[in-house]
Formats: sequence, structure tokens, C-alpha cells
Amino acid sequence: MAPPVSAAAKLRRLGDSDLNISEVTLGTMTFGVQNTEEEAHEQLSYSFDLGVNTLDTAEIYPVPPSAETQGRTDRYIGSWLKTRKRDDIIIATKVAGYGNKYLRPDGETRVKPAHIQAAVDGNLERLGVDHIDLLQIHWPDRYVSLFGASGYDAANEREAIPFEEQLRGMEAVIKAGKVRHVGVSNETSYGVMRFTQLAESLGLPKIVSIQNSYSLLVRSAFETDLAETCALRQCNVGLLAYSPLAGGALSGKYISGGKSHEKARFNIFPGYMERYNKSLAREAVAEYAKVAQKHGLSPTQLALAWCKSRWNVTSTIIGATTMDQLKENLSAFEVNLSEDALADIDSQAGLLVGYGPGAAALRRTLQAEFGMLTRRGLCTEPPPKGWGKFRVKEGKPKAEEGRAPPKEGARAEGAKTEGEGESKARAAVGSGEHLDAAKGAQQVGLLLTVLGTAGILATMGRPDVQEVSFQHFRTHLLVNGLVDRIEVSNKSTAKVFVRPGSQRTEMDGMQAGGGMPQPSGAAPASTYRFYFSIGSVDSFERKMEEAQEDMGLPPSSWVPITYTSEMGWQMELLRLLPMVGLLGLYMWFTRRQLGGGFGGGGGMGGRGIFNVGKAQVTVLDKNAKNKIMFKDVAGCDEAKQEVMEFVNFLKSPSKYQELGASIPKGALLVGPPGTGKTLLAKATAGEANVPFLSISGSDFMEMFVGVGPARVRDLFAQARAQAPSIIFIDEIDAIGRARSRGGFAGGNDERENTLNQLLVEMDGFATTQGVVVLAGTNRPDILDPALLRPGRFDRQISIDRPDITGRNDIFRIHLAKLKLDELVDFYSERLAALTPGFAGADIANVVNEAALIAARSGKASVTMVDFEAAVDRVIGGLEKRNKVISVDERRTVAFHEAGHAVAAWFLEHAEPLLKVSIVPRGSAALGFAQYLPSENLLMTTQQMADMTCMALGGRAAEQVLLGKISTGAQNDLERVTKMAYAQVAVYGMNEKVGLLSFPPREGELNKPYSDATALLIDQEVREIVNTAYARTLELLTVKRDLVQALADKLLEKEVVNSADLEGILGPRPWRSTELRNIDKFRDGFQKRALADTAAAEVSGSAPPVETPPQDMPARVPLSSVQRNEQWAAYIRRRAAGSAEDPPALSEEQAHDLSAAATFLGANCENIVEDMSCDLWRDIVRLLLTFAQRSEVETGGPIVLTGQVA
Repeated sequence: MAPPVSAAAKLRRLGDSDLNISEVTLGTMTFGVQNTEEEAHEQLSYSFDLGVNTLDTAEIYPVPPSAETQGRTDRYIGSWLKTRKRDDIIIATKVAGYGNKYLRPDGETRVKPAHIQAAVDGNLERLGVDHIDLLQIHWPDRYVSLFGASGYDAANEREAIPFEEQLRGMEAVIKAGKVRHVGVSNETSYGVMRFTQLAESLGLPKIVSIQNSYSLLVRSAFETDLAETCALRQCNVGLLAYSPLAGGALSGKYISGGKSHEKARFNIFPGYMERYNKSLAREAVAEYAKVAQKHGLSPTQLALAWCKSRWNVTSTIIGATTMDQLKENLSAFEVNLSEDALADIDSQAGLLVGYGPGAAALRRTLQAEFGMLTRRGLCTEPPPKGWGKFRVKEGKPKAEEGRAPPKEGARAEGAKTEGEGESKARAAVGSGEHLDAAKGAQQVGLLLTVLGTAGILATMGRPDVQEVSFQHFRTHLLVNGLVDRIEVSNKSTAKVFVRPGSQRTEMDGMQAGGGMPQPSGAAPASTYRFYFSIGSVDSFERKMEEAQEDMGLPPSSWVPITYTSEMGWQMELLRLLPMVGLLGLYMWFTRRQLGGGFGGGGGMGGRGIFNVGKAQVTVLDKNAKNKIMFKDVAGCDEAKQEVMEFVNFLKSPSKYQELGASIPKGALLVGPPGTGKTLLAKATAGEANVPFLSISGSDFMEMFVGVGPARVRDLFAQARAQAPSIIFIDEIDAIGRARSRGGFAGGNDERENTLNQLLVEMDGFATTQGVVVLAGTNRPDILDPALLRPGRFDRQISIDRPDITGRNDIFRIHLAKLKLDELVDFYSERLAALTPGFAGADIANVVNEAALIAARSGKASVTMVDFEAAVDRVIGGLEKRNKVISVDERRTVAFHEAGHAVAAWFLEHAEPLLKVSIVPRGSAALGFAQYLPSENLLMTTQQMADMTCMALGGRAAEQVLLGKISTGAQNDLERVTKMAYAQVAVYGMNEKVGLLSFPPREGELNKPYSDATALLIDQEVREIVNTAYARTLELLTVKRDLVQALADKLLEKEVVNSADLEGILGPRPWRSTELRNIDKFRDGFQKRALADTAAAEVSGSAPPVETPPQDMPARVPLSSVQRNEQWAAYIRRRAAGSAEDPPALSEEQAHDLSAAATFLGANCENIVEDMSCDLWRDIVRLLLTFAQRSEVETGGPIVLTGQVA
């Protein structure tokens, strides 16, 4: 079983290439010397199974390099690659730099085209692959200071292969298809910039990576210079950090001086690893180990997690000599360092100044390198464009020598322009709708004055001191005898006092060019000139003793150290800060209470501390415009009827009082989210024409004790003052939860006090005061019973999701605002049938989405296509047509959805299928089938059995046609399990369990039945599902060809609608005697008469139909016209005043119209007397329309009598 995917598998883009490499790259330099082939394969398989996708090798590997072992690493990797897919692995290798004569038969190894070609061919042969993803130059061909060298030595310069020639060699292997991208290793900023500049100017391959040493012990060289050069805005070169554990030193295993494993690098590379074994390095490792222990980490975890956290690191190269080491290293990438840990790491960085070139030393090295190469003629190319901004200039550039200084006028003009820009920026930042500009400017000026004064106080009396590292102190001050004494302040800062006559020290004397400071002048006493931070007193004293013992000084001559405890003005200010803060807070609350406030305006003054008990109510005045009325609310007619009693009470209270009746004091609007509870309450206020006070249940709760009850009292006081009025408390469950469910004792005292006050206020005022309380919630089951008793919320008005009629009404309201290509009724009827279970908010969302889709497509009006797309968007989520899905997965999804469709088509009680799609939607759905269920309130055992089989159709189709199953049926199985348990344990539909019901109860841990009953329920559920699955397998085996055909159609079109389904599967064998939602979606509500006729044909009795006047037939000879959707739409548009020409008539339709014309001609006078019959009005409209056309396309002339015309 493969291990889980590691955090090391997170992908990052390498430079500006198309390579997405993992955060960890597996290093392989030990394969062949420190690791056998079997061990190498074990490391490779373990790493890549965790998600690592990149490995690093080189033509000289393994190391230490030798002619006998050269290429062994590649061969080990090549034998392992035979078991893996090549495209899943990124291979990075390196061509050797200057040296290693044994590699090339024609002499020294150089980075020239022929040697690059030979290196690549050798790598490809040993690895057994056809291309390399990343080829890097292992180290520069020219001389550079590498591997711990202290600086650049011009005496070591040599003739180098020109940069352009090296890039030409790289270009050749890329064009040959052997290499995809190129990079460098062990490079400097100069090399990175030269390669980048030449690539851009000559159109040569650009380097995308730099593989350099980078760890907690070697960080300054990269961070002070190369980080800027390689950054995204500069050269955009990704860092592949090697030796993140400093050859194992940072793992902490050598802190005690113990010997390492015989195969470890400390023994194999004693010379190379010496830089990590010096006293300074050991001290730094010990300090980092303390940091790791402080934060509960191992030293290895600290070092590797730190590399992972660096913004400049694209991938960290890790290797190991044992599997245990590899596992520990990879697990470190699961660690995310806290801000405190990173700060502690940076506090130790002072130990490493000079460990690897510092910023100044590195700049001097780059200057010398470029200058020497140019001066001696070893560099044939000119300096790169923009070189000046990367290096420190000495004196004026030649281009500026002799140049006259800029004129004062020009400088003044530039200054003016800059000032104008700054003032515009300040105006843009400082602008605000509610900001008082004058007060704001005064307060900003006051703030700047305070900050300026603090800055002056902070620098007042401070001596001219410089912060240095302990390493700098030891090598430049202590060794040279400049230190007179040291004063440790507050056990954290060491202040260095230099001897009299040495005040110029390094920062003055070193600039003269000598290595020793040049003392000058005398001073009567030692002077405080330097300071550095110490980790602890014990560690500092130990380091001082070791340093002075190394200098050979007797203890009597050691630098004296004293300890002091200081408290500056900053500490005093910090001690007084709480008092000052409380005083400022008091002043701020006072200003707000008085209507002012800092920054101008007192608009929020009501929320001050002295108004904290005021209820922040939204008041809709009875004279306000744009009030919401009952006509604006649809889909809840019964609820409106209930609420109308409250409106009538507020409008005509005497009507009830004379009869001795009293209106209920409160009503609770209960229903799912989005059904219109708040909207109905607002409509109640609008209809009653009284003030409407709205507040949320959460607005009563505050951090201060007693605020909730106070706000309840204030709310009712405001309502009584404006009586008659309506109070609406939205989401009342925030304060109305049952007190027995409040949690631990004392945890909800404030909420319960608020609830108690609400109970008192609701039952504490007379009905004659004209205050009605409405509240909304979707969780009535958790409310306190005292809140629901008669006299308080004694009416519960249920606002459920609307039925098809209610949805039709809601759609009419929202569609009236859109520009449609048909009449509103045409769309409202069909969309109501298309959206079963939608609440009012869902319907508003569908209408808005359709308008957005139409606007996005540039249409002049919204069409049915847009509405169907909007419904799909709301139900299934956003289409993801660009989602990458393999051919096999797409085929599996097609067969899965085809199985659902075929099962639904041939099962009598399955939900009617509208469309099937294999376009991915949402976050997880790879396929989507849309059904139009009937809005039944009851379900039979047969219906649930067919629904179960339909849900299992996808899994069954995979098994029957593909011979394998996938995880795509997870959601189907969840639904099936839920339905089966409901049948057995809730609905009493199982013979063995019997007529028992155990509905799930929230929060209950104990089951209301025994373990034996639980076992029986599980067995019966499993039996129901197995039976349904066997039935589904049998059905799809018989219909195998149809499943195949439908899957092929899905793979071809991606979306198959009901017409396509009927063309493939044939007419559905089951006919309904009632009009279903899918029928209403296709034909609208006007086909109800036809549905009644069909039902009568089945039952044998004719239903009553609307009879035209006189003794005329009940069935008018226009059915062929009415059944045609195009003609039905035309009739409605014609009724609305459209003057467009009618559609073409078929022969049958023309015959029907002619017969109707003849019939009407004989009976016109009697018919026209009563035109209330919608059917006859449609007939007359059609005949009058065709009176202007003497002939139809397929029929003969239509004869109209004079009376009809």
C-alpha cells in the first residue's frame, strides 16, 4: 500500500519554465558509493510514492567522483525508471564544469558545445530516457570562489569558455529534443546576469534555475545578493537549495563531537566538510538546536522547515544514506514554523557574519571578478545592460564625468511635480464619505507631532554606536586588543567599550586599506562604540573564555565584564501605557457620547458605551416610499391570509374589541431559509401602514453583562411610543433557545436573562397598546416552550417552500422585470415545473443568473436556453469544461450517467429524466443528471424500491459494461443507504423490524433500541440494497445495447436532452394518468384539459370540459393548432398586441381552420355575444389574422363569412 501524499509534494513553478516541481527534490549523489542499487531503488520509490516528482543527478555522480564509479548513479536511476512512467518524473542533471580530466577523452573537462553534447548523450544512455527536463552547469567554467572560499583571488583567474559559446551548446541539445530547460549551479550574480542578458539579446535559451548551497549555516551569500538577482522581477531564476542540513551538521548529531557513520560525508569529504566543523559552525548548530528544542522540534525539522519557508527557495534537495534519515527529512516538510520560531532563528544569524561571503565582501568579489575579466581581456562580451544597478560604483560613472549639474529651475520643476503627485496620493488615501477633512488633518498633525517627539526622545543622548555580531567582535575587536571592558545590560545586550585612543576602530581605520584598524587621537576614558545581542549569560561567558584562551591570555588579562539593569524612558513609557490607554479610551467614549469622535462625525455615536443599552432598531416609517406590499409577496397565500388578521387588527381594532375578541399578541413565522419570512413581515408593515421596527436576535447580545435585557426593554419602549406598530425579531433562535439546552451551567446566563426579559415584555403590556410582535426562525424545535405558549407567540405561521402554483406566482413577479422573448406566463409556467423544491430566494437567484448569462452572450432578450442554464448552474454548480479529465475517466463517467438514465427510463416509479450531462460541475461532480420529480407528499414501497435501483444504476452500468467499478458512486451510495435505513427504521416498511419508527434525534447518544435490533436493522438494510442492486444489474444486462448507445452519444455531445433520450431509448413504457412536472415543463399549464382527457380515456369516463355557447361541439376542430407549441406562443403574442405574421400552417392545421371558419360563419351572431370563452377568443384571433392571407402554404383557401371578417 502506497504511503499518503506528503506536504513535500506541493508543486512550485521553476523560474519562468513550464516545470512544476515538488517542494522536495531527491538528491542522488550517494547512489553508488554510500548506497547500493537496492537501497537507491528503495529511496526513489518511497519518495516518489509520497508525491516527490523531481530527482537530481549529475554526470560525475556518485561522489566523491572517480573514473571507476562515474555514471553509476545514473545507471541505478535508469534501472528504477523502467518501473515508472517517464512523464511523471522530472529529471535534473548537470554537466561538469572545469576540471576532471578523466571525463573527457580529449583533455580537460570544459563547458563547451562538444562536451555538453557528450555529457547529455552519456546521461541519456545511462538513464535510458529520450530527454532530460533540466540540464545545469555543475560549476562555472571560469574561476569563481566556491565551497567556503573566503574571497575572490585574482591570481587564480584562467581563460574561460565565453558565456555565449556555453549557451550555444545548450541551444543545440534543446533543438535536438534532448533537453527541455537549462540552468546553472554554484553560480554568482555576475554569472546569472550574463547568461540572462545574452539569452535575451541573442535569443538563446534562458536559464531557469540555480542550484546553490543554502542552509542555516550558509545563507548570507544568497540572501544579500543572489536573492535580488534571481527574483521574479529581475532574472526570474528558481533556487534549488542543496546541502540544507550542511552535510548533516544541522541535524545536531555532531554537537557532542561524536564520530559519524563511516559512510557519512564528514568522513568521506573531510576537507570539504571542514567548513561545517569549525568552532563557529559548531556553536551555531548548538544554538539552533536550542531553538528547535524550545519549539518542540528536532534540529533536522527546524533546518528543513526553515528552507521550506523561504520565499526564494523553489525546491530543497535532500538526500540520505539510510531510509530512516530519508523518512525524517521528508517528514520535516510537514512542519510549518511559527513567527516566533522564525524570529528566534533570525536572532542567531549574527553568529554567521562572514560565514560564506557577507554582503560587502560579495559585492567586492563581483566587482573584482568583472573588472579583472574585462581588464585582462578574458571576457569577450561587453558588460550586460543594466549592470550598473547591480553593483557598487566607485566614483562617478564615465558617462557622467564632466557633465554639468542640473539647473535649479529643472530641479525645482521636478520637485514641484513630485510634490503634486504626493499631495494627490494623500488626497486619494485620505478621502472618505464620512470623514471630516479639517478634524482629520488636525488629528494627523497631532499624531505626527507625537511620533516625532518620540523619535527625538529615542535618539536623545544616544552615543554613536554600531551593532555588530559576536564573530565580528571577536575577530576585529577582541583579537586586536581594542576592547577595554564589556557591560552586559539586562542580560541581553553586551555593550563594548573601546580603549582610549581607539575610537576610530574598524569603521574608520579599515578604509585606509590595511587589515588592522589605525588608532588615532586619544581619549581620556573608554568609549561605548559597539553592542551585540547575547543568547544567554552562560553561553556568552563560555564563548569569551574560549576566545581569550585561544589568544593565549592569562585570566588576569581578560576583558572585565560587568552586569547592569537599566530602565530607559521607553520602559517607563511602557509601564505607564495601560493607564494612558484607559484614559484615552475614556476620553474617546466621552467624545462619542457627546456626538463627536476622533476623525470627525458622530454618526455612530449611538453605539457609544453610554448608549450600549439602546436597541439598534431599523425603523420603516409608515410614510416611507417604496414600501413592500402583499402584492410583492407570492408563493405563500395561506401565510398571507394568517397575517392579514394582524393587519386588520391594526387598521380597525374596534371591530374586534366590540365583539370581545383580542388579536394574538405575537406570531412566529417558521420556514426554511429563503422562503420569505422577513419579506412577509415587511409586507405586513406596508399593508398596515404603521411603523415597523426590525432587529436581529443577535443584536441583543453584547460583551457587557445586562446589555441584552436593557435592549429588549428599549425596543418595546420604542414600539409603544409609536403604537400602533409592529416589532419584527429576525432569527429569534439566537436568544430564544430552550434554557435546558444552554450548555454548561453559567455559560449562557446573559442569553437566558435576555430571554426572560423578552418573555416579561411580551406578556407585560395590554393588547390595546397596539403593538404586534412577529418573529422569524428556521429552527422552531429549539425554542423555549415558554416563548411559544398562548399569550406570547401563540401562532406559528408556517411558510414552506412553494408548490408549483406558488413558484409560478413568484416567477411572474421576478420575470416582469426582465426583457423576454415570450410572454411572462409562458416562462413562469415552465420554470415553475422545472424548479421543484426551490424557495423564493432560489427562484430570484435563477432569474438573475439567467439575465446575467444572456447579457454575457450579448443577447437582446432572455430566452429559455438562458433559464435552463441558470437552473443547471444553481442545482449542479458552475460548468468546468476546461477541467482536465483523462479519456478513461470520461468514458467511465459516460457509462455511469448512462446507467442512471436507462434505469430511470425503464422503471415505473423512477423520477422522469430531463437531461444527462458529462460536463464536470461544481467542486466534485463529474457528471450531472437532471430529473423532474413529481411533488408527491407520500411514497410507497414500490416507489422507494425503484428510486433505489435508479440510484444504483451508475455503479451497475460500470460493472456490466466496463467490468470494473469506480469511486464515482459515492454520493449515490449515500442516498441509497439513507433511503434504506428510512424504510426499515423510520417508516416501518420492513416485516422483520415491524411497525416501529426510530427517527434520528439530534444530540442523542443513546439509541432507543437494543443491539439485537440494531443488528437486525443493519441486516435488513443490506438485504434491501443487495436486492435492488441485483434487480438493477439484471435490467442493465438486458438493456446493455441501449446503455452503450447512450454512453456513445454522451461522449459525442456531452449533453443529451429528453428528445435525444427518447430517440435512443424509445418512448418511455410507463404512462402517467396525471399531469406531471415534466409535462408542465414541456407544454405549460394550458394543457391541463388535454391531460384530463387522457385520464378519462384511461378510466373510461369523459371529464367535464368548458362548453362553448349554443349547441356546439365540446371539441373544437382546432386541436392541431393548439397542440403546436409555435402556434400557442403566437396566439399569446397576438393577444398582447403583436402585429407579426403567423407561422406557416400544416395541411392538418389549415383544414381545422377552414372548418372552424365555416362553423363560425353559420353561428357568428350567437358566438360573438359571449366572448368570455378563452378558446373562442383564440379561434377568432386566428381567423382574423388569416383573413389577410388568401391562401395557406399547404392547404387551400380559407373562406370567411362576412360576419366573421
